[in-house]
Amino acid sequence: MILQDWRSFYSQVFLNDLEKMNHFRKEYLNNSDSPDDKCLEELCLFYYTLFNSACFLLQCYLAYNGLVQYEQRAVIKEAFYVELIQDGATWIKALSLCEIIKIHGPEKLKSVIAKSLKDEYFKIFDDLKSVISNKLEEYE
Repeated sequence: MILQDWRSFYSQVFLNDLEKMNHFRKEYLNNSDSPDDKCLEELCLFYYTLFNSACFLLQCYLAYNGLVQYEQRAVIKEAFYVELIQDGATWIKALSLCEIIKIHGPEKLKSVIAKSLKDEYFKIFDDLKSVISNKLEEYE
């Protein structure tokens, strides 16, 4: 596996995925009491993409610092151990939701998944953005 530089991945991919998710949430979810099925499916897909992007960012950062992990669960545990993430339990729950999306697809379980995606599941990405931004400043 070839890992990308964590700094370029953060600025070119992760921040873009986070912006897309935040825009989608603001535009479609916060303005509707009950989003339609298409919005829920899109939410699942955006979340899945952002979660995988965040895990890959963590993986790249850890590898850059000599801590190589290949499975997402191990990446999350290692990132928690070195204090890159604060809420390891929420990350593991989010991983479980993403595994459901991967296995069953967003269309079958969209209502269950969407109801499970509370604010805490989005807060982890904003927290990661803050931590990585601080790490960027440290490396400059």
